[in-house]
Amino acid sequence: MTATPRWNTAQDQLLSRLAGTMPVSELTRKLSEVGPTRTVSGVTCHAAQRGIVLRPESRRLSTREPGTGRSEWTLPEDQVLSSGAGELTAVEIAERLNQRFLTQRKAASVRNRARCLRVSLLLTGLLSQIDLTSIFPVHNRRFERWHASGALLAHRRGTGKHGSRWWYRPSDVEAFIRAHPHLFDWRRVKAGRWRELVRSVALHDPWLSVAEVAAVAGVRPATLHVWLATGLVDGARRVGEHPGSAWRIPSSALVGIDRLAGRLLARSEVTHAS
Repeated sequence: MTATPRWNTAQDQLLSRLAGTMPVSELTRKLSEVGPTRTVSGVTCHAAQRGIVLRPESRRLSTREPGTGRSEWTLPEDQVLSSGAGELTAVEIAERLNQRFLTQRKAASVRNRARCLRVSLLLTGLLSQIDLTSIFPVHNRRFERWHASGALLAHRRGTGKHGSRWWYRPSDVEAFIRAHPHLFDWRRVKAGRWRELVRSVALHDPWLSVAEVAAVAGVRPATLHVWLATGLVDGARRVGEHPGSAWRIPSSALVGIDRLAGRLLARSEVTHAS
């Protein structure tokens, strides 16, 4: 692999003097006349590293450099990219840039620019699947199914290419817990912040197991399973996608279950009387 030739003093001085006065393609040609041959991308990266603006700020941000088909990057765009690095993915940074500057940046463009600026896009402060399975007693494949369905947001921490490991933002995990409290039993969650969160969410409307509801309502678990399978218990949900997955029943459904138990008892008394 050929090493990039070092910038000499003449080229650096010319770059500083002519930056913003002409298209980058023309500037690149002039720089190549006083030193090693340069490319548009090489000039753009070198200028970004030195904090040199290649285009006057008065020009439209969406203006494309003649002959390149690419929009030049501006200092405000570089600042947005740098501020989002480590917290946002390349796709999210591109969306933020396009909304703010009316550009059409792609994730690949953001990654290339980050390399020019020597800015790392590696996401920080994330939870891995190993972290989650150590906190919640849930198999890692279940987390994969949840994010595959779109219910739990997940990100690839590395380049974003297929095969990178999945990582989760704590804020996304919290949002998932609040939206699906029936999936977690706070008593089985590892002691600490996450147990307190699951517990506080559950206190608003506790989710109970079949055995707990059967004991409270005074019915057999088998009878309760029949009511669940036939849709007679409002708000009940399965923990997993499999037909044999365990049920979770909101405490608000106990009133309806009591009615069902009362009817069952009444029928039983009629049968015995006859």
